[in-house]
Amino acid sequence: DTFVLELEYSEADLAAAGAADENALALLWRDPNGDVWKDAVLGNTPPGGVHLPGVSFDAYRTGGAGVLALGAHGNDPETNTVWAVLNHDGRFAVSSVPEPASTGWAAIVALALLRCAARSRN
Repeated sequence: DTFVLELEYSEADLAAAGAADENALALLWRDPNGDVWKDAVLGNTPPGGVHLPGVSFDAYRTGGAGVLALGAHGNDPETNTVWAVLNHDGRFAVSSVPEPASTGWAAIVALALLRCAARSRN
């Protein structure tokens, strides 16, 4: 099944992670093969899709896209959200391009995972 996953982040998360460019944020997925964080659309079958930086999901949906294109993904600094059209499950987080040695990257992923876990319990 194809679905849209949209996660939000806060300005405090950005500051804690030292992230300067919100347009660099993306929805990441923990690939169980290799146990690494990757762009979430890389887990789709087929992988990949069009990247729409600075475009909210609502703007994408109402902008004449019609049918949701598998792999379409973007971020909206106005609403502090990232989104992607996916067809797989897994663990997801908000971050910039993965940099395994970066403490800032690890901090924002950890904060996003905690928020997701808290929401799923409510």
